[in-house]
Amino acid sequence: MKVSASMSVEDDGFVLLMGWALKSVRVQRKNLTVTQKNYLTEVFQVGEHTGTKADPTNVSKAMRNRGGFRLVPLVLRNYSNFSKKQCGRNSAKLDKLVKSPLTFWTTAFNRLSNHGNGKCSTHNLSVIAMNNFVRVMKQEVVPVDQQLNTILQQQISKNRTIMASFFKTVLFCGRNNIAFRGSRDEDPSNESLKGNFQALLYFRVESGDTVLQEHFETASRNATYVSKTIQNEMITTAGKYIKDQLSAEIRASKYFSVIADEATDVSNKENLSLVIRFVDSTQTIREEFVGFHLCEEGTSGRAIKNVITNAVADLGLNMNDCRGQCYDGAGNMAGRLNGASTLIKEDYSKAIYFHCMNHRLNLCIADTCSYQLVRDMMATVRKLSEFFNNSPKRQQHLVKNIKELLPNNNHEVLINVCRTRWVARIDGMDRIVEMLLPVASALEDISLNRDENGDRGRGDWNVDSRNDAQSLLNAITFTFIVAIVVVRHILDLTRPLTLKLQRKEIDLLKAKDEIALLKHALADMQRNIDVRHHQLYVEAVELAASIGVQPSMPRVAVRQVHRANALAADPEVYYRINLTRVFLDHCTQHIDRRFQNEVYSCYKGLYLVPKVMLSSAAVWKARVREFCNDYRQDIPNIAGLDGEFALWERMWRDQQNLRADPIPDRVSDTLAEVDKHAFCNIYTILQLLATLPMSSASSERSFSTLKYLKTYLRNTMGQERLNGLALMYVHRDKNMDIEQLIDLFAQMHPRRIRMANILHDDGV
Repeated sequence: MKVSASMSVEDDGFVLLMGWALKSVRVQRKNLTVTQKNYLTEVFQVGEHTGTKADPTNVSKAMRNRGGFRLVPLVLRNYSNFSKKQCGRNSAKLDKLVKSPLTFWTTAFNRLSNHGNGKCSTHNLSVIAMNNFVRVMKQEVVPVDQQLNTILQQQISKNRTIMASFFKTVLFCGRNNIAFRGSRDEDPSNESLKGNFQALLYFRVESGDTVLQEHFETASRNATYVSKTIQNEMITTAGKYIKDQLSAEIRASKYFSVIADEATDVSNKENLSLVIRFVDSTQTIREEFVGFHLCEEGTSGRAIKNVITNAVADLGLNMNDCRGQCYDGAGNMAGRLNGASTLIKEDYSKAIYFHCMNHRLNLCIADTCSYQLVRDMMATVRKLSEFFNNSPKRQQHLVKNIKELLPNNNHEVLINVCRTRWVARIDGMDRIVEMLLPVASALEDISLNRDENGDRGRGDWNVDSRNDAQSLLNAITFTFIVAIVVVRHILDLTRPLTLKLQRKEIDLLKAKDEIALLKHALADMQRNIDVRHHQLYVEAVELAASIGVQPSMPRVAVRQVHRANALAADPEVYYRINLTRVFLDHCTQHIDRRFQNEVYSCYKGLYLVPKVMLSSAAVWKARVREFCNDYRQDIPNIAGLDGEFALWERMWRDQQNLRADPIPDRVSDTLAEVDKHAFCNIYTILQLLATLPMSSASSERSFSTLKYLKTYLRNTMGQERLNGLALMYVHRDKNMDIEQLIDLFAQMHPRRIRMANILHDDGV
């Protein structure tokens, strides 16, 4: 068989021609069919017809007439790009027999002889490549590129295993609030100075992590991945991973509200805590902490507004989808002219501002407790707790008295009264009432300097302790006892509301109902003031008798100036007029003033709640339609409202008669039962209502994390590291995929160590 210039070898569309260039040998080899591989390795034999041992005397005249003699290539190589630069200085120029046919026959014999007898380096390399090609196609050997790729994958797998150990240690420290660094982490000569992070890594090695052990034994000193820089990068990566997950969930929900509060850390820097409230895909109301943000421009309303809007933008959220904002009542947050809430609402009109209801309630109680008798009692309670809690010796003596006088009592410590958390103040008063007898006994022992045997004047109490104990003992009068009993009872009525307002799932309707319940309880006590006061007075008399205090009342001046100076015939009447009635009136007035029936357009959507709807059959549709008109752009199919309303009312009227459980009376409960596909408009309305925040407790709760993380020993911590640690600690229950963390780390912080195959891993 003779091969000419125009001749080709074809099989199933597979063409083997001289000069056919392959850009990727590996890819093309994978694309060869079984028939093509068989042809190249079995049918297409090397012989005279290929030109490898071509005999120039056997060149027919017909071949010459068809344009000359040209060798068929044996191996697919990119000869079209053949050059000295690519193939070496001594490489031959590809021309006759390769790029162009042999047409000059006078020297054909010499050319063909030189080409096939080993003098042509190109031919020799082609023969070697051909043999390798055949062996690879027959799977006798593994291709070089695959061998290199296998080695690369093994190295990447090993590197990822090492990084997995590092990230597991980072997550362990972050979730458990364990400090990472020691005094001198960079000093390899002193093992005692290494921090918890390095110590835990070596503990993993001792526990059998052989890959990590080999890494520490073989890695160069500047590639051990235990430095503070790598720690910060891994902490930042973990924080970004959590924020990305939260951001994706919030974007899927679309509508959200912002909750923010600010506090000063131990390094005297103002940090703003940001929490996002939204309804997730499971129709659950969530409030998620997303980070601390440094107030570098100050704490003015405009500066706070810029911090909030920039933080929301960094999360990939659109402030146009913000439907609510909740802060405390500080001027820079709630000011009518330049407050952050006002400035945000100017740019985003749907972001309604809600004053934190917990703050409102605290302000009510604080204003009420400013009454003189109550203020004096609160001061004494605080001094009592500080007197014992600030001295181990005094506390030990108090415990001794508790065991002797109240052997069945479970409490041994007085509660420090917090100035802002009124639940703690109520608990503090409860503890004083419970332990008043051993407290008074301990104060008497200290003031009289009694020893362990009870002998007066033989103890070892110093003068300051004796004087302070005597002052506190004198302050425990009958007036103090009546005040603590009355105030404790009235403030106990506010405890359920205070605790419920701190819950994340609290919604608008539930908050309104709880406030109304508190108002009714206070009004009921006012109507029955004589009976209720008598009950409290009897309790106070019994408590006073336990410590030997007789009922009495303060001296009344002839000229009355204050209400607490009202004349009375006996102590019970005196304290009813000057304490119980006054305190109750103040409490009711402040709650009515701070919890007025606010008129928000969003309140009209509450008529969709089944219990409210069935009790307001005549007006609920009109009210909800007014809500929809205000939020027209958010309603997906406003033309279908009438149909949904009819089905919604019919469904719940039927459910009212069929279901054993009561029908939902809360937005959160209704949201959990609505079919978002069948009632898309109603679901959107309920979602908007559930998104509105009632309390900033979640934001304030994060300040406890700030206090734990940024201590006086860690006060130079950077903001990125702080946020990464805070996110890991707050979201410790969130599932984190180690492999995804490593991929994210490779994207954010590319380094010499390979952790991803750039040819196969998209986006890495």
